[in-house]
Amino acid sequence: MLHKENISGCVPNVNTVMTDSTVGAAIEDAWNDSNPNATDVPPNPPPSIKQEQGGWVIYDCCDETYRIIRVPGGTRDELPTIVRTRPNVSHPEYLVAWFHTHPNTLAEGYAQGPSPADIHFTHNSARVPGIVRSHDGDCVINYP
Repeated sequence: MLHKENISGCVPNVNTVMTDSTVGAAIEDAWNDSNPNATDVPPNPPPSIKQEQGGWVIYDCCDETYRIIRVPGGTRDELPTIVRTRPNVSHPEYLVAWFHTHPNTLAEGYAQGPSPADIHFTHNSARVPGIVRSHDGDCVINYP
């Protein structure tokens, strides 16, 4: 868990994290890997080739750089592969965010923002802010 002195010191807030080119490129890669422009299909069969993607964002306070840890792709509408993968880092590195994609569209019956499961994961497992990329753009799940 992050300590208050670290949050106000070297650890960037999630809005700063999202403006970094390394983080932006990683989220864009995950978005492309999720097949967001595949043909729309209903949420139940037939199957879709869309697949949620995601990972973790780690910040190094000494050299002020980010590194990304991707997890294997999930299913069309969830990312179970991120469960129990929270990286264990120590100073000068800090876990600053997790991210994932929502490649399905509103027309397919999917909400574009964070799901209740995403919010629960953020607050109970990730314990860092979450970033969700959907067809509507990026959305932040704040923590705490």
